[in-house]
Amino acid sequence: MAAQSWKKPLAWAVAVIGAAAGLAVLFTLFGPGAAWWVEHVDGVPLRGGGALQGKDRQEVLDSARGRLTAVGTGLLAAAAIYYTAANAASARRTARAAQETATAAQASVQAAQDGVDVARAAAAASEAAQLRTVALTERGHREMHELAERGQLGDRFTAAVAHLDGAPALRLGGVYALAGVADDAPTRALRQTCVDVLCAYLRLPYEPDPGAEADPAAVREHRALREVRRTVLRLIGVHLRLPSDDPRSWQGLDLDLTDAVLDGGGLEGAHFTAGRVSFNGAVFAGEGFSFAGARFLGGVVHFVGARFESDLVNFRGALFDGAETSFVGARFDRGTASFRDARFASGSVSFSGAVVDGGTVSFRGARFEGRPGPPGRPPGAVSFAGARFLAGIVSFREARLIGGHVDLRDAAFRGGALIFRNASFAGSFVDFQDSRHDGAVLDFGAASFASGRLDFTGAEGHRPANLPDTPVPQIVGLPPDWRPARPEAARPGGATPPDTAQPNSD
Repeated sequence: MAAQSWKKPLAWAVAVIGAAAGLAVLFTLFGPGAAWWVEHVDGVPLRGGGALQGKDRQEVLDSARGRLTAVGTGLLAAAAIYYTAANAASARRTARAAQETATAAQASVQAAQDGVDVARAAAAASEAAQLRTVALTERGHREMHELAERGQLGDRFTAAVAHLDGAPALRLGGVYALAGVADDAPTRALRQTCVDVLCAYLRLPYEPDPGAEADPAAVREHRALREVRRTVLRLIGVHLRLPSDDPRSWQGLDLDLTDAVLDGGGLEGAHFTAGRVSFNGAVFAGEGFSFAGARFLGGVVHFVGARFESDLVNFRGALFDGAETSFVGARFDRGTASFRDARFASGSVSFSGAVVDGGTVSFRGARFEGRPGPPGRPPGAVSFAGARFLAGIVSFREARLIGGHVDLRDAAFRGGALIFRNASFAGSFVDFQDSRHDGAVLDFGAASFASGRLDFTGAEGHRPANLPDTPVPQIVGLPPDWRPARPEAARPGGATPPDTAQPNSD
């Protein structure tokens, strides 16, 4: 820019000088300049003696004027050329400056656009940072709130547990408080802990009803403690009936009632869907206990070694469909364990090694379907394999055996009765193989044999009463000495039908 500042005045100066030179030439050509040029430059005298005159004088002047005209013309042409070149250079400089200006403007626009993009990115980053800050703040507040709640829950839990060791009224308050903590528990682990404590309370040493002849104060204390225990069971049942997607539901949690004494109450309609539920070694005493309408749909529910001594343990209308339910080694010494109208769809129910010695186990009206169970599990099956029937009754009266497996292999029938009156065999496999019959009454009166299999192969002892005589249905398998030789041999040994020997067969 500094160089351009002096080039323009110089061009004007050259132009002025050229114009002045042109004017001087014109003055010289048409004024005394030509004569001066002839006299002083060419050395030709025009004045005084010897001066050229006339035509010669005019020719010398014309020649000088021609030379001067050529010089003037050259000077004017040089000035014009220089001026034109200067204007062209100026135009180029102007164009270049304009282009540079346009480039600079374009760069400015790009810079402005870049600035807008940077501003937008900065705004987005600022907004994201603000959102992260808000989220972290909310998370911090939430965590602080959760910590505060957990602290409150911890205090509530401690206070509730402390109340379980007080007077009956305080214990009731502690039971409800623990259930409330479980309902508000933010984690499954805390909920399970609350349930574990309630189950542990039921496992504490406890004596059944002391009887009417006991001290009145002892009776009142017993009844108060019994009410606390039944409240625990009632709350467990309520939470096991809640839908599994309810946050307060206890479905799927473990219940450990091992060796507990249960003399009333129940878990009617409870849903056992997962987890492990243990009544192993439990004693069912007193008035009774109810699982009526319960759903055994998954997990493991064990009554291994349990003792059924109450008037009634009621499984009426229960559904066994996928769970593993075990009564292995259980004892039925008195009262009734009723599975009346229950459905055995899939999964397994095992009474293997159980002892029936005075009690009644009733499957009256039950339905054995034997649908395929979950992967890795057999179809629905009820097993009494290795069980001992010493007294009492096991009744399948009016049962419908349309599938699955009823397993009585190696069972010992030494007393009491096993009743299949009016039962319908339409697809199940009822297996008495290698069983021993030394005195118990087996009654198949009015039973129908359509399909499936009733197999006594390898059985020992007296032939059961009321088995079809002649012809023996193809679905019935008998050892050789049980096959009737004569129609009158249908009831060997003069065994008395169980309806006569045991009128209360249900």
